[in-house]
Amino acid sequence: MLKQTFVLDTDLFIDLLRGVPDAKVFFEKIKTREYIVYYSAILEVEIFAGQSAGSPEEEKTINDVLELMTRLDLDGPIARKAGEFRRKYLCSVPDAIIAASAVTHKIHTVATRNKKHFETIPDVKVLTPY
Repeated sequence: MLKQTFVLDTDLFIDLLRGVPDAKVFFEKIKTREYIVYYSAILEVEIFAGQSAGSPEEEKTINDVLELMTRLDLDGPIARKAGEFRRKYLCSVPDAIIAASAVTHKIHTVATRNKKHFETIPDVKVLTPY
């Protein structure tokens, strides 16, 4: 059976850091490699911009979770696709980068609770894990 593959949206990571029980279950599945998970470099920016990221404990937690996934760096093709998505679908710049990362790398699925942020982008399939 093929493992589900997706790009992670920042909201799910924030849920984990806030101790949301469903997020803990979801990330346990990531930890046990039930999914193939990628994250956009913008997720890393958003997570480390949070106030709690400054504590050594929180930073260790963040780094441990990031090591379970594969980072998709922001390159020229992703930047151009993100600009197109921002212009055509009026999504935020971070959401446009996450969607463009998924599409450019032919993953096409974004895992998020914020379905409305991505559902207007026709090339993106939304996975709402909880």
